[in-house]
Amino acid sequence: MYSKVNTIFSYPSVISVECFISNGLPSFNIVGLPSKAIQESKDRVKSAISSIGINLPPKKITVNLNPVDIVKNGNHFDLPIAVAVLSALGYLKIPPNFLIAGELSLNSKVLPVRNIINYLLNLKDSYNLILPISNFKEISVITKYLNNCNSFGFKFISSLSDMFELEKLSFCNNFEDNEDFELEDFSGLFESIKGQELAKYALAVCAAGKHNVLMVGPPGTGKSILSKSCICLFPEPNYEEFIDIARIYNMAGYEYEKWIKFKKVRPYRNPHHTSSYGSIVGALNKPGEISLAHKGILFLDEFPEFHRNVIEALREPLENKKIVISRVESKVEYPCDFVLIAAMNPCPCGYYKTNIKSCQCYPY
Repeated sequence: MYSKVNTIFSYPSVISVECFISNGLPSFNIVGLPSKAIQESKDRVKSAISSIGINLPPKKITVNLNPVDIVKNGNHFDLPIAVAVLSALGYLKIPPNFLIAGELSLNSKVLPVRNIINYLLNLKDSYNLILPISNFKEISVITKYLNNCNSFGFKFISSLSDMFELEKLSFCNNFEDNEDFELEDFSGLFESIKGQELAKYALAVCAAGKHNVLMVGPPGTGKSILSKSCICLFPEPNYEEFIDIARIYNMAGYEYEKWIKFKKVRPYRNPHHTSSYGSIVGALNKPGEISLAHKGILFLDEFPEFHRNVIEALREPLENKKIVISRVESKVEYPCDFVLIAAMNPCPCGYYKTNIKSCQCYPY
Protein backbone atom coordinates (compact mmCIF):
# COMPACT_ATOMS: atom_id res chain seq x y z
CA MET A 1 0.00 0.00 0.00
CA TYR A 2 1.58 3.23 -1.21
CA SER A 3 0.62 6.90 -1.03
CA LYS A 4 2.22 10.28 -1.65
CA VAL A 5 1.40 13.82 -0.53
CA ASN A 6 3.35 17.08 -0.75
CA THR A 7 4.28 19.70 1.81
CA ILE A 8 6.08 23.05 1.90
CA PHE A 9 9.74 23.69 2.67
CA SER A 10 12.37 26.37 2.27
CA TYR A 11 14.68 24.76 -0.32
CA PRO A 12 13.38 23.00 -2.30
CA SER A 13 10.01 24.67 -1.92
CA VAL A 14 8.09 21.37 -2.12
CA ILE A 15 8.88 18.14 -0.27
CA SER A 16 7.21 14.83 -1.14
CA VAL A 17 6.05 12.68 1.77
CA GLU A 18 5.76 9.03 0.69
CA CYS A 19 4.30 6.24 2.76
CA PHE A 20 4.56 2.49 2.14
CA ILE A 21 2.83 -0.09 4.34
CA SER A 22 3.96 -3.71 4.00
CA ASN A 23 3.94 -6.98 5.86
CA GLY A 24 6.62 -7.46 8.46
CA LEU A 25 7.43 -6.72 12.07
CA PRO A 26 5.24 -3.82 13.31
CA SER A 27 7.28 -0.62 13.09
CA PHE A 28 7.04 3.06 12.11
CA ASN A 29 10.16 4.48 10.46
CA ILE A 30 10.81 7.91 8.95
CA VAL A 31 13.71 8.16 6.48
CA GLY A 32 15.08 10.92 4.25
CA LEU A 33 17.31 12.85 6.68
CA PRO A 34 14.61 13.99 9.14
CA SER A 35 15.57 16.20 12.07
CA LYS A 36 15.09 15.10 15.68
CA ALA A 37 11.72 16.87 15.86
CA ILE A 38 10.49 15.09 12.73
CA GLN A 39 11.75 11.73 14.03
CA GLU A 40 9.59 12.25 17.11
CA SER A 41 6.54 13.04 14.96
CA LYS A 42 5.75 9.31 14.56
CA ASP A 43 4.54 9.20 18.18
CA ARG A 44 2.39 12.31 17.69
CA VAL A 45 0.98 10.87 14.47
CA LYS A 46 0.11 7.57 16.14
CA SER A 47 -1.69 9.32 19.00
CA ALA A 48 -3.52 11.75 16.68
CA ILE A 49 -4.77 8.95 14.41
CA SER A 50 -5.81 6.87 17.41
CA SER A 51 -7.73 9.84 18.89
CA ILE A 52 -10.01 10.01 15.83
CA GLY A 53 -10.92 6.34 16.21
CA ILE A 54 -8.54 4.68 13.71
CA ASN A 55 -6.13 1.99 14.84
CA LEU A 56 -2.97 1.46 12.79
CA PRO A 57 -2.54 -2.13 11.56
CA PRO A 58 0.33 -4.22 12.98
CA LYS A 59 2.45 -3.78 9.87
CA LYS A 60 5.68 -2.15 8.80
CA ILE A 61 5.11 1.56 8.01
CA THR A 62 7.87 3.45 6.20
CA VAL A 63 7.68 7.20 5.53
CA ASN A 64 10.17 8.74 3.10
CA LEU A 65 10.87 12.47 2.75
CA ASN A 66 11.98 13.19 -0.80
CA PRO A 67 14.55 14.46 -1.91
CA VAL A 68 16.55 12.35 0.49
CA ASP A 69 19.86 14.26 0.43
CA ILE A 70 18.56 17.41 2.17
CA VAL A 71 18.14 17.65 5.94
CA LYS A 72 14.46 18.28 6.75
CA ASN A 73 13.49 20.45 9.70
CA GLY A 74 10.40 22.29 10.88
CA ASN A 75 7.29 21.59 12.92
CA HIS A 76 4.90 21.20 9.97
CA PHE A 77 5.62 17.60 8.88
CA ASP A 78 3.19 15.96 11.36
CA LEU A 79 0.03 16.57 9.33
CA PRO A 80 1.42 15.48 5.92
CA ILE A 81 2.87 12.32 7.48
CA ALA A 82 -0.49 11.49 9.10
CA VAL A 83 -2.35 12.17 5.84
CA ALA A 84 0.13 10.00 3.90
CA VAL A 85 -0.41 7.13 6.35
CA LEU A 86 -4.21 7.48 6.18
CA SER A 87 -4.05 7.63 2.37
CA ALA A 88 -1.98 4.45 2.23
CA LEU A 89 -4.59 2.76 4.42
CA GLY A 90 -7.34 3.87 2.05
CA TYR A 91 -9.09 6.33 4.34
CA LEU A 92 -8.17 9.47 2.36
CA LYS A 93 -7.45 10.49 -1.22
CA ILE A 94 -5.66 13.81 -1.69
CA PRO A 95 -5.30 15.46 -5.14
CA PRO A 96 -1.67 15.90 -6.24
CA ASN A 97 -1.87 19.70 -6.50
CA PHE A 98 -2.49 20.10 -2.75
CA LEU A 99 0.24 21.07 -0.28
CA ILE A 100 -0.35 20.08 3.35
CA ALA A 101 1.35 21.50 6.44
CA GLY A 102 0.64 21.52 10.16
CA GLU A 103 1.77 20.33 13.56
CA LEU A 104 -0.34 17.77 15.40
CA SER A 105 -1.13 17.58 19.07
CA LEU A 106 -1.79 14.23 20.74
CA ASN A 107 -5.57 14.80 20.56
CA SER A 108 -5.44 15.41 16.76
CA LYS A 109 -5.68 19.23 16.95
CA VAL A 110 -3.73 21.01 14.19
CA LEU A 111 -1.27 23.59 15.53
CA PRO A 112 0.25 26.55 13.63
CA VAL A 113 3.24 26.28 11.30
CA ARG A 114 6.32 28.29 12.17
CA ASN A 115 7.98 30.28 9.38
CA ILE A 116 4.84 29.93 7.23
CA ILE A 117 5.38 33.28 5.47
CA ASN A 118 8.78 32.32 4.07
CA TYR A 119 7.55 28.88 3.01
CA LEU A 120 4.70 30.39 0.99
CA LEU A 121 6.80 33.14 -0.57
CA ASN A 122 9.30 30.53 -1.77
CA LEU A 123 6.67 28.72 -3.85
CA LYS A 124 7.22 29.21 -7.58
CA ASP A 125 4.03 27.63 -8.94
CA SER A 126 0.34 27.79 -8.11
CA TYR A 127 -0.97 25.32 -5.52
CA ASN A 128 -3.91 24.60 -3.28
CA LEU A 129 -2.88 24.55 0.36
CA ILE A 130 -4.30 22.89 3.48
CA LEU A 131 -3.10 24.83 6.52
CA PRO A 132 -3.99 25.30 10.21
CA ILE A 133 -6.68 27.86 10.95
CA SER A 134 -4.32 29.43 13.50
CA ASN A 135 -2.09 30.61 10.61
CA PHE A 136 -4.96 32.58 9.05
CA LYS A 137 -3.82 36.01 10.32
CA GLU A 138 -0.25 35.55 9.11
CA ILE A 139 -1.36 34.46 5.66
CA SER A 140 -3.79 37.38 5.39
CA VAL A 141 -0.80 39.72 5.58
CA ILE A 142 0.90 38.32 2.47
CA THR A 143 -2.04 37.32 0.23
CA LYS A 144 -1.76 40.59 -1.69
CA TYR A 145 1.88 39.83 -2.41
CA LEU A 146 1.15 36.17 -3.24
CA ASN A 147 -1.65 37.01 -5.69
CA ASN A 148 0.76 39.24 -7.61
CA CYS A 149 2.99 36.21 -8.23
CA ASN A 150 0.79 33.11 -8.44
CA SER A 151 -2.75 31.95 -7.80
CA PHE A 152 -3.26 30.07 -4.55
CA GLY A 153 -6.28 28.42 -2.96
CA PHE A 154 -6.43 27.99 0.82
CA LYS A 155 -8.38 25.56 2.95
CA PHE A 156 -8.05 25.88 6.71
CA ILE A 157 -8.58 23.08 9.22
CA SER A 158 -8.46 22.86 13.01
CA SER A 159 -8.34 19.09 13.48
CA LEU A 160 -7.11 15.99 11.68
CA SER A 161 -10.71 14.82 11.37
CA ASP A 162 -11.42 17.80 9.08
CA MET A 163 -9.39 16.02 6.39
CA PHE A 164 -12.26 13.54 5.96
CA GLU A 165 -14.58 16.41 4.99
CA LEU A 166 -12.11 18.18 2.71
CA GLU A 167 -14.52 18.38 -0.22
CA LYS A 168 -17.08 20.18 1.95
CA LEU A 169 -14.55 22.84 2.98
CA SER A 170 -14.67 25.85 0.67
CA PHE A 171 -11.58 27.66 -0.56
CA CYS A 172 -10.82 30.84 1.36
CA ASN A 173 -9.34 33.55 -0.83
CA ASN A 174 -10.95 36.63 0.69
CA PHE A 175 -8.64 37.91 3.38
CA GLU A 176 -9.40 41.14 5.19
CA ASP A 177 -6.50 43.39 6.09
CA ASN A 178 -6.39 43.46 9.88
CA GLU A 179 -5.53 46.87 11.33
CA ASP A 180 -6.56 46.02 14.89
CA PHE A 181 -3.29 45.78 16.79
CA GLU A 182 -1.63 47.50 19.71
CA LEU A 183 0.98 50.09 18.80
CA GLU A 184 3.45 51.77 21.12
CA ASP A 185 2.89 55.51 20.85
CA PHE A 186 6.07 57.27 19.73
CA SER A 187 4.30 60.42 18.52
CA GLY A 188 5.53 63.50 20.32
CA LEU A 189 8.39 61.67 22.01
CA PHE A 190 11.07 63.52 20.07
CA GLU A 191 9.46 66.93 20.65
CA SER A 192 9.00 66.23 24.38
CA ILE A 193 12.77 66.09 24.98
CA LYS A 194 13.95 69.40 26.43
CA GLY A 195 17.45 70.56 25.64
CA GLN A 196 20.11 68.58 23.75
CA GLU A 197 19.38 70.63 20.63
CA LEU A 198 22.65 69.66 18.95
CA ALA A 199 21.98 65.94 19.47
CA LYS A 200 18.38 66.33 18.24
CA TYR A 201 19.61 68.12 15.13
CA ALA A 202 22.13 65.32 14.47
CA LEU A 203 19.39 62.68 14.81
CA ALA A 204 17.12 64.63 12.46
CA VAL A 205 19.91 64.60 9.87
CA CYS A 206 20.40 60.89 10.61
CA ALA A 207 16.73 60.14 9.90
CA ALA A 208 16.63 62.29 6.77
CA GLY A 209 19.67 60.69 5.12
CA LYS A 210 19.86 57.31 6.92
CA HIS A 211 23.24 58.20 8.41
CA ASN A 212 24.84 56.31 11.29
CA VAL A 213 25.41 58.18 14.55
CA LEU A 214 27.79 57.87 17.50
CA MET A 215 26.76 59.75 20.66
CA VAL A 216 29.42 60.38 23.32
CA GLY A 217 28.46 61.79 26.71
CA PRO A 218 28.36 61.17 30.47
CA PRO A 219 25.70 58.98 32.08
CA GLY A 220 22.24 60.46 32.47
CA THR A 221 22.37 62.90 29.57
CA GLY A 222 19.58 61.16 27.60
CA LYS A 223 21.47 59.16 24.98
CA SER A 224 19.09 56.18 25.22
CA ILE A 225 15.85 58.19 25.09
CA LEU A 226 17.21 60.25 22.20
CA SER A 227 17.91 57.10 20.20
CA LYS A 228 14.46 55.68 20.91
CA SER A 229 12.73 58.94 20.03
CA CYS A 230 14.49 58.95 16.66
CA ILE A 231 12.20 56.16 15.43
CA CYS A 232 9.29 58.59 15.13
CA LEU A 233 11.30 60.65 12.60
CA PHE A 234 11.34 57.77 10.10
CA PRO A 235 8.42 57.29 7.69
CA GLU A 236 6.12 54.28 7.88
CA PRO A 237 7.41 51.21 6.01
CA ASN A 238 5.89 50.64 2.59
CA TYR A 239 4.29 47.28 1.78
CA GLU A 240 7.44 45.71 0.32
CA GLU A 241 9.52 46.80 3.32
CA PHE A 242 6.90 45.43 5.71
CA ILE A 243 6.92 42.06 3.92
CA ASP A 244 10.72 41.90 4.31
CA ILE A 245 10.43 42.69 8.02
CA ALA A 246 7.61 40.17 8.50
CA ARG A 247 9.64 37.42 6.81
CA ILE A 248 12.58 37.99 9.16
CA TYR A 249 10.49 38.04 12.34
CA ASN A 250 8.47 35.04 11.18
CA MET A 251 11.66 33.07 10.60
CA ALA A 252 12.95 34.10 14.04
CA GLY A 253 9.86 32.55 15.63
CA TYR A 254 8.05 35.73 16.69
CA GLU A 255 4.27 35.51 16.95
CA TYR A 256 1.93 37.54 14.74
CA GLU A 257 1.21 40.07 17.49
CA LYS A 258 4.92 40.87 17.84
CA TRP A 259 5.55 41.98 14.24
CA ILE A 260 2.23 43.18 12.81
CA LYS A 261 2.92 46.59 14.41
CA PHE A 262 5.70 47.15 11.86
CA LYS A 263 3.00 48.14 9.38
CA LYS A 264 3.06 51.52 11.13
CA VAL A 265 6.44 51.83 12.83
CA ARG A 266 9.91 50.60 11.99
CA PRO A 267 11.85 48.12 14.16
CA TYR A 268 13.97 49.38 17.04
CA ARG A 269 16.43 46.87 18.49
CA ASN A 270 18.48 47.51 21.63
CA PRO A 271 20.65 44.44 22.46
CA HIS A 272 22.66 44.38 25.68
CA HIS A 273 26.42 44.74 25.45
CA THR A 274 26.90 41.22 26.88
CA SER A 275 25.02 39.68 23.91
CA SER A 276 26.89 36.89 22.17
CA TYR A 277 28.24 36.97 18.63
CA GLY A 278 25.57 34.56 17.41
CA SER A 279 22.67 36.52 18.89
CA ILE A 280 23.86 39.71 17.15
CA VAL A 281 24.90 38.26 13.77
CA GLY A 282 22.51 35.31 13.58
CA ALA A 283 22.71 31.60 12.80
CA LEU A 284 21.84 29.33 9.87
CA ASN A 285 18.20 28.93 10.91
CA LYS A 286 17.62 32.10 12.94
CA PRO A 287 18.38 35.76 12.09
CA GLY A 288 20.20 37.89 14.65
CA GLU A 289 19.69 41.39 16.00
CA ILE A 290 21.21 43.10 12.96
CA SER A 291 18.61 41.41 10.74
CA LEU A 292 15.76 42.03 13.19
CA ALA A 293 16.65 45.73 12.89
CA HIS A 294 16.18 45.58 9.09
CA LYS A 295 14.65 48.84 7.76
CA GLY A 296 14.84 50.24 11.29
CA ILE A 297 17.28 51.26 14.01
CA LEU A 298 19.95 49.19 15.76
CA PHE A 299 20.95 50.93 19.00
CA LEU A 300 24.14 49.76 20.70
CA ASP A 301 24.48 51.30 24.15
CA GLU A 302 27.85 51.12 25.91
CA PHE A 303 29.39 50.55 22.50
CA PRO A 304 33.03 49.90 23.63
CA GLU A 305 31.79 47.15 25.97
CA PHE A 306 30.64 44.93 23.10
CA HIS A 307 32.99 42.09 22.20
CA ARG A 308 35.50 42.98 19.52
CA ASN A 309 34.35 40.23 17.16
CA VAL A 310 30.79 41.60 17.38
CA ILE A 311 31.93 45.11 16.44
CA GLU A 312 34.08 43.74 13.61
CA ALA A 313 31.10 41.73 12.33
CA LEU A 314 29.17 44.98 11.75
CA ARG A 315 31.51 45.96 8.92
CA GLU A 316 29.89 43.85 6.18
CA PRO A 317 26.25 44.67 7.11
CA LEU A 318 26.97 48.40 7.18
CA GLU A 319 28.65 48.30 3.76
CA ASN A 320 26.58 45.69 1.88
CA LYS A 321 23.23 45.85 3.75
CA LYS A 322 23.30 42.06 4.13
CA ILE A 323 25.04 39.38 6.16
CA VAL A 324 26.24 36.03 4.80
CA ILE A 325 26.64 33.23 7.34
CA SER A 326 28.69 30.32 5.99
CA ARG A 327 29.13 26.95 7.61
CA VAL A 328 30.43 23.62 6.33
CA GLU A 329 26.97 22.20 5.60
CA SER A 330 25.25 25.29 4.18
CA LYS A 331 25.22 29.03 3.68
CA VAL A 332 22.47 31.58 4.34
CA GLU A 333 22.06 35.28 3.55
CA TYR A 334 19.97 37.68 5.64
CA PRO A 335 19.09 41.30 4.79
CA CYS A 336 20.16 43.91 7.35
CA ASP A 337 19.61 47.43 6.03
CA PHE A 338 19.55 49.33 9.30
CA VAL A 339 20.64 52.67 10.77
CA LEU A 340 23.26 52.22 13.49
CA ILE A 341 23.05 54.51 16.52
CA ALA A 342 25.79 53.88 19.07
CA ALA A 343 26.29 55.50 22.46
CA MET A 344 29.27 55.49 24.77
CA ASN A 345 30.79 57.26 27.74
CA PRO A 346 33.92 59.38 27.18
CA CYS A 347 35.87 57.22 29.65
CA PRO A 348 35.27 54.19 31.93
CA CYS A 349 33.91 56.33 34.77
CA GLY A 350 31.99 58.46 32.28
CA TYR A 351 33.00 61.98 33.36
CA TYR A 352 36.12 62.81 31.38
CA LYS A 353 36.20 66.56 30.55
CA THR A 354 32.72 67.19 31.96
CA ASN A 355 31.54 69.78 34.46
CA ILE A 356 29.45 67.26 36.42
CA LYS A 357 32.29 65.73 38.45
CA SER A 358 35.97 65.08 38.06
CA CYS A 359 37.22 62.03 36.18
CA GLN A 360 38.29 59.16 38.47
CA CYS A 361 40.01 57.08 35.81
CA TYR A 362 43.70 56.24 36.03
CA PRO A 363 45.82 57.18 32.99
CA TYR A 364 46.33 54.29 30.60
